[in-house]
Amino acid sequence: MDRSGDASARAGVGAAGSPGERGLWEADVEWGASDWGRWRSGVEGSWNRARGVGAVPAEQREAREVAAARERYEAAVREGGRVSRKAVSGGFEEEREKTFAEYRESLTSVGCPDVLEAVGMDVVAFIQGWWLPNHEKNFRTVVEGENKKVASASAVKAVIGHVAKSYSMLGVADAVNPAKSEAVRSYREGYRNELHERGVREKRAKIMSESKVTQLVEHLNREVRSRKGISRCCAAMDRAAVLYLWETWARGKECGTVEAGQVDVADSIVRPGWSKTIREEPSAEIRVRSGAEPNTFIWAAGLLTHEMSECSVAPGRGYLFRPLTRRKDGFLDESLSAGAMNRRVQRHMQRAGMHNGETLHSFRRSAVQHAAELEGYDVERLMSLGRWKSKSAFRIYVEEIAGAFARGSM
Repeated sequence: MDRSGDASARAGVGAAGSPGERGLWEADVEWGASDWGRWRSGVEGSWNRARGVGAVPAEQREAREVAAARERYEAAVREGGRVSRKAVSGGFEEEREKTFAEYRESLTSVGCPDVLEAVGMDVVAFIQGWWLPNHEKNFRTVVEGENKKVASASAVKAVIGHVAKSYSMLGVADAVNPAKSEAVRSYREGYRNELHERGVREKRAKIMSESKVTQLVEHLNREVRSRKGISRCCAAMDRAAVLYLWETWARGKECGTVEAGQVDVADSIVRPGWSKTIREEPSAEIRVRSGAEPNTFIWAAGLLTHEMSECSVAPGRGYLFRPLTRRKDGFLDESLSAGAMNRRVQRHMQRAGMHNGETLHSFRRSAVQHAAELEGYDVERLMSLGRWKSKSAFRIYVEEIAGAFARGSM
């Protein structure tokens, strides 16, 4: 078969020489297409490396890439660990670290240096023999008729929680987590029962009626009308806080971190950020009463915004509830702490002659019990409104009226 035409076309020249010569020429072209490029690339690589501009040999490149990847991985693990610590509050994390360090020491002292070898009995021994004796000076629960204070049931529960969380962080599954064993559960319940037998009752936030909340709001209305300047802003702020607590069943800390931009006046919705009871998504919506009615949160928030603008405080951004400056001539650009808010609200109640031991948490407990009757004691509905995930946690808030709920519903 004569392929001289193809060879000529590939060579870019006309036919020349004998057919034998054309065949040799064609063979040369085919060799060049398949091998010349690879050979030439190799030569060029040698040339470039000899001059110091060539690519690193594959073996060296792979070693460098692995080292770089491992360094990147280690940095990612450190940063990921830092981010993971944000899953819980800073206070909890600090206490967890201290408790687990004590737990490790107790195990080491009896010849068990590896916490992964411990069992439930070891956790019980740590609490009973190490933690309780070492923390006596911090106990606040009074036992009637006894001349000493003891650890509350909630304090013991918190210690168990710290150890359990630490094991979870070590990758220990719940089924084999020593702090979640039957032995530890029995100890926790037994400790609570023993305190009850000794006459100790766990304190709950005091319940107050809706009429008492109404009286407090009316008192704050009078305070706002009678004051001027910064003092008037404070009264308007406290009024809005009281109404927010009552309508949303929020905790004091959650109330303090509400931002002005999170309040949708038109739709009567608050979109708060992350909190203890709002975990699903940052944009979770909480419906409140319409601002068209007086003595509602939206109504009070609108008046607060007006008062703040009168005091030259930017109303449209930043926290809605803020602490005063040291000189009490303005507001700090930070959230109002639950402790400060609690003191301010209690001070108003004392001035009105209606304080009887209530705290900020009284609003959450009282509001859900008031709503229970309106909602027909519907557990699922109430848990949804109050953002509870656990029935056992919800039960604490309604224990005074637990008998009104259908048997087995909680």
